[in-house]
Amino acid sequence: MPRKMQNGLMDLLSRKDKQVESHSTLKITIDSVTVDRTYYFATAELDFENVTWRPLLKRGDQIRASLTRAADQATCEIHNVDTLIGVEFLKLGSAIYGAEIQLGRYWLDLLSGTQYHKVLLTGPIVGMEVAEDAVRLTAVSEAYANVNVGASRAVTPICQWVYKDVSTCQYAGPQTDCNLLLNHVDGCEGRHGGGVGATLKRAKYGGDPFLNSQSRLKTE
Repeated sequence: MPRKMQNGLMDLLSRKDKQVESHSTLKITIDSVTVDRTYYFATAELDFENVTWRPLLKRGDQIRASLTRAADQATCEIHNVDTLIGVEFLKLGSAIYGAEIQLGRYWLDLLSGTQYHKVLLTGPIVGMEVAEDAVRLTAVSEAYANVNVGASRAVTPICQWVYKDVSTCQYAGPQTDCNLLLNHVDGCEGRHGGGVGATLKRAKYGGDPFLNSQSRLKTE
C-alpha cells in the first residue's frame, strides 16, 4: 500500500466517529508451465483494483506467527459450493502447489467511500485439503510481504526447463516435443534414458518429483 494510502488508513482506524466495512481477501496466482491463472476471493463480493472478488472466502482465515518456527504460515478456507471449487482445484493437479497467495484485508470508509487494501502475507501454497463444504489451503510466508526476494522456481513435478535448451535440458535428438514428466516415455525418460539406475534423466530434469495424495473428490 502506498505511504499516503497507509497513512490515510491509520487515520481512519483511529477516528472515534469512523464507520468502516472490512473484509478478508485472498489472491491466488498460478504461473506454471501448464497453467496461467489468477483467482480473487473475499468474504464478500468486492469491486476494487479493476477486479471483482468472488464472495467465497470463509471467515476465520488464520496467520500463525511464531519465533520458534522457520516460517510463518497461513490457512485459508474457500466455500466449496456444490463441490465446484474443489473439483476445479483438483483438476489443477500439481500446479496448485507452489502457487502464490496474497492474504490481505480490505477496508471501506462508509462516510467518504474511500477503499483501502493491505496485503498481510504472501507465499507459496504447500498444502491443500478438499472436503464437501470447503477447500483449505496452507501457505508459508515469503521473507518479506509483497516482495519476491531473489530467483524462484515452482515446486512442481512438471519440468520447468525449456525443451531442448542447450544450457538445461540439452536434449538434441529427433523428438520434437516433450510432456515434461520425469518417468514417462514421452517425457524425460524417453529423451535421456530410463530403467534401473538411470541417472541422466534426473540430472537433466527441471522439476521436483513427489508422490501425490491418492485421495480424490468424486461427484455424480
